[in-house]
Amino acid sequence: MKFELAGKVALVTGGSRGIGKAIAIAFSEAQATVGIVGRDRSALQNTVQELRENTAQAETFLADLAKLDEIENLVEDAKTRIGPIDILVNVAGIAILEPAVSVSEQSWEKVISTNLRGQFFCASRVGRDMINRKKGVIINVASEEGIVAVPGHVVYCISKAGIIHMTKVLAVEWGRYGIRVNCIAPAAVNTQMNKDYWLQDKNAYKWVVDRIALGRVSEVEEITGAALFLASDLSSFVTGHTLVVDGGISVGMPKKK
Repeated sequence: MKFELAGKVALVTGGSRGIGKAIAIAFSEAQATVGIVGRDRSALQNTVQELRENTAQAETFLADLAKLDEIENLVEDAKTRIGPIDILVNVAGIAILEPAVSVSEQSWEKVISTNLRGQFFCASRVGRDMINRKKGVIINVASEEGIVAVPGHVVYCISKAGIIHMTKVLAVEWGRYGIRVNCIAPAAVNTQMNKDYWLQDKNAYKWVVDRIALGRVSEVEEITGAALFLASDLSSFVTGHTLVVDGGISVGMPKKK
């Protein structure tokens, strides 16, 4: 057994940028057929060109995962264009960072609908076909903030904690059908979304790095090993697990030098 996905069809949400893009590229290099899902047509087209340098089997899918009808259309379209989905990677997500007393109903709905509701219904609708086929792998991307409480990030933390527990429930429900459901919980990844946050607050980046035992943030490529492991047969007896890739944040605060 090895990090190889030849003959597999993978669908990666949030696949046009950041962690999703890195995972989509890694899967294509492992010889999977890859479908990437996003809301930005231009970003999707740019990414698919990179994927096609590794494999001719790469397609884009435009969808808003906060809308159930678009998720259901996406799943049917993907089955038609790239084949039955063997691997679903739920990456798409947003962050609105506000203290609890300031959270608006609009902010709550936007974060929960995209992060938690969107991931659940993607898994649910892809899972239907996996159940019929008696096989499949689902990887949900959460965050260490679903494990460690961060002040001012309350709705984001709630959405990511929900993803972690959702992963456990789906693993228990679907294990009998040969479906494995796992989660990756990264932290402080060098994505554009995080860069924007760090640039807005001069103290934010220092605060983040000071919490990390390894003393730095991660690059998107450092998440791909976890995704390849959970997608491949190397993890054939792993389900319901959250693989934390956080440089040591969840272990505890490192000592100051």
